[in-house]
Amino acid sequence: MPFGVLLAADENIPAYMLFHAAQILAEMLDHNVDGHADYPDLVTALARPERAWLAMPADQQMWEGEQLPLLQQVLGYDIIIPTWWMGWELDKRASAVIIEEIDHFITQFGLSVIHPETFGVSDWNSTLGRETQRAQCNWWQHPENDCPGSPAHIEWGDCSHPNCDAIELFHQIHITRAGMEPAWRGIGFPKNAFDLEPLLSEEIRSVLDDPSYHLLRQPLTMSYPYHEELTTQNEFESQEESEIPASEYGGWIGGSPDQMYTADWVDTDGDDIDDRWQEGPGLPDWRETDPAWRDLLREPAT
Repeated sequence: MPFGVLLAADENIPAYMLFHAAQILAEMLDHNVDGHADYPDLVTALARPERAWLAMPADQQMWEGEQLPLLQQVLGYDIIIPTWWMGWELDKRASAVIIEEIDHFITQFGLSVIHPETFGVSDWNSTLGRETQRAQCNWWQHPENDCPGSPAHIEWGDCSHPNCDAIELFHQIHITRAGMEPAWRGIGFPKNAFDLEPLLSEEIRSVLDDPSYHLLRQPLTMSYPYHEELTTQNEFESQEESEIPASEYGGWIGGSPDQMYTADWVDTDGDDIDDRWQEGPGLPDWRETDPAWRDLLREPAT
């Protein structure tokens, strides 16, 4: 529970994926990673699981048919980060999906509660609502919504209410301006911050640039520190096999530089090489044998 905000996962979700989501949530609430929330009022609004919480379900049928009906009896609205969206591998897409859902959670149940005149999504009267209406069918179309001459690309959904459409648009603006790639882009949405900027109104730009809202200004590191003891098997007794054992030699061998890797350090043989890049104790770093990794490792730091 980073800063007291409830983030819970199905027992079948790999531990490292839950840790990764927790790191992202913590960093989005503490940009300078000093262990203190940047915006205490925001944390107070979010740390109310009876109103809303973050869930990481593993099986859609079980979640919708068994788990959610029970959880709804004691918890509030669920913002889900499910495997059927992010997959089972911790890659760039999984990270982007995690960031998206956490950003939705923060906007809808934090910022919109504290600043309804700016981020409110119960109607179109807020700054964000007005910006969404200006963008609709011009340079923004959610694929579940219709526009003149451009019917919905997804027929079974409906994202026409501001608590969906405005939230989705704000995330893509927020993330793009911070220098990151969203998990997906709305129809017509610009591919980079340079093309996005002139489309934004002065009204929304002033909000995005206002430091009092503590919005992201740069890409997340996704490496927020956590206590090492939290990664032990005792914390996850429900998992009979740990996804990242303390001495799993070779666990990352064969991995691509494009994949995401956890920020923890496992070095049981004390040779300054993470065990997961070695075939065994004292053996060389496998990445030195792979051209893609070797070139990346030898690039000068900037």
